[in-house]
Amino acid sequence: MRYETLRGASIARLMSEMREKHGSTAVLLKQREVNEGGVLGTGLFSRKVYEIHYMVPEAAHEMAQPAGSREKKKVRLPEFERVNRQELLRKLSEQMAKPATELPEVSAQPVIEQAAIAPTKPQIAPPTEKPSHHITRLRERLIESRFSATFADALVDHIDRNLSKNDRNHLQKVEEKTLERLAEIIRTVPDIAPARGDCKAVMLMGPTGMGKTTSIAKLAARYFFYEKREVSLYSLDRYRLAATQQLKMYADVMKLPFHAPLNADEFRKLTEKDPAELILVDTSGIGYRDGKRLSELKELAESCSVRLEKHLVLSANTDGSTLEHIFEAYEGIGFDKILLTKLDESEFIGSFVEYADKINRPFSFCTNGQDVPADLIGPQPDDLARMILRKDAASKG
Repeated sequence: MRYETLRGASIARLMSEMREKHGSTAVLLKQREVNEGGVLGTGLFSRKVYEIHYMVPEAAHEMAQPAGSREKKKVRLPEFERVNRQELLRKLSEQMAKPATELPEVSAQPVIEQAAIAPTKPQIAPPTEKPSHHITRLRERLIESRFSATFADALVDHIDRNLSKNDRNHLQKVEEKTLERLAEIIRTVPDIAPARGDCKAVMLMGPTGMGKTTSIAKLAARYFFYEKREVSLYSLDRYRLAATQQLKMYADVMKLPFHAPLNADEFRKLTEKDPAELILVDTSGIGYRDGKRLSELKELAESCSVRLEKHLVLSANTDGSTLEHIFEAYEGIGFDKILLTKLDESEFIGSFVEYADKINRPFSFCTNGQDVPADLIGPQPDDLARMILRKDAASKG
């Protein structure tokens, strides 16, 4: 015997496919409903399909192989058998042409033969076990951290399915598994330095008030004083004179070269001649609805004459309802990483982690205060995961 499996949208279609391949020699063994696909192994957005298992006699399987794959043999059926099959097909065609009310009742057939035409009985799922208090509380904590209900449900389902019944009733085990899963989802690349002797430009962009200028100063201090890199500062902000003056002040204090090109052509020429290893570029704050200025920023970015890495700067206290609009607007320019600021003003970063995972972007740095450069953090995935499961939230569980 040969055992085979088929998977598809309905049992009837699978039975038809089995009959087409093997004729009446195939013997149905089992049929079931299964889930297929899903996001990140969580089962989210999976779809239900059907699966049948059946066996085929080896001789029948040999007959079903395509021509050329075996020795050709002409099998001549007895005349009466061929006539009977033709008559059967004729009668079947006549019956299918009749209105549904005229169709005769289907007589009792063997279970295997009738399975092809009889609807499958809905399977009653066994009663699900009530989730533990800690699993229920975990979902609440994820929602509090600004994850969407859909994302939180998928994450909780993954945790629940990957813990034993005993571990679900222990807060520490639930938290450990959650931190582990979050660290798998979160990506960080906390470094912007080029190879020694190489040159690279890093541009910070985003809406107004996100902390771009202060973040530029922190990056400059870190890589100039601690990493011993040659750094130069640029301001492309032609709308806020105060921001340009602030960055120039930082440059003067650190004794770093400072440039404020007026247009794309001047920016291209300056970056082409700049001997620095790391060129840090500040830009003006642009709202996600301002298509004209976003187009200007894109032109400036494209005029840079050295390798350019773009970071979208977002404040941790940004309203979650605008995040998707911001990401969509700056996706038109293109950005490589996300720099998250003002963590000292908000610890609810679930929406940022969710969107970063959705658009497949890593985090670069985080800031949690105004001190330069002390309040610049190069986070690891488990750092952000622990920030999501805050201790004050845990103590309520």
